[in-house]
Amino acid sequence: MNETKRTILKAACALFEKKGFHATSINEIVAESQAPKGSLYYYFPGGKDQIAVEAIGASGKQTAARIRENLSRSAASPLADFIMQIGRQMSASGFSAGSPLSIVAAETSSMDGPVNAACREAYTALISAMADALRENGRKEEEARDLALFTIAVIEGGILLGRTFHSVEPLNTSKKFLSNMIQEKKEVNG
Repeated sequence: MNETKRTILKAACALFEKKGFHATSINEIVAESQAPKGSLYYYFPGGKDQIAVEAIGASGKQTAARIRENLSRSAASPLADFIMQIGRQMSASGFSAGSPLSIVAAETSSMDGPVNAACREAYTALISAMADALRENGRKEEEARDLALFTIAVIEGGILLGRTFHSVEPLNTSKKFLSNMIQEKKEVNG
């Protein structure tokens, strides 16, 4: 991918994560990326919607890859590390960051269109990556899928509550219960 395009997507992700999709303007993306406005429309002729679709897609793929890479060895401890990393990022940002996917998905959940479709695809990738990691750690297909969906839902809820309360406590609590639950299931299955 071209460096200018990558810079625009990175800037858009940061703005969507901080301000949301609707509150982020094209001019803010241009300013944040320091890319010429003409470059933005060259790479993204569909405007802000196309930028959001590609930014959400890239973010989803990147997070799914991190899940697969980090959780393929052993699910409980790497999952705790993954959640703690999200908490550190949220705290360091003054609770304005956590996940661009969460914010954009919430804003577009009642809309039908390419941005919400990209959010659904990104969540599907995260759930699939989590299920793959759980299967690699001995879970049966249906159990892995259900546990993956539950895990992503709990993490996303922890992000939302953490940002709302300006606290990592919701993520820490999520981490504790998810790690215990995954470890218990591993001991039962192992």
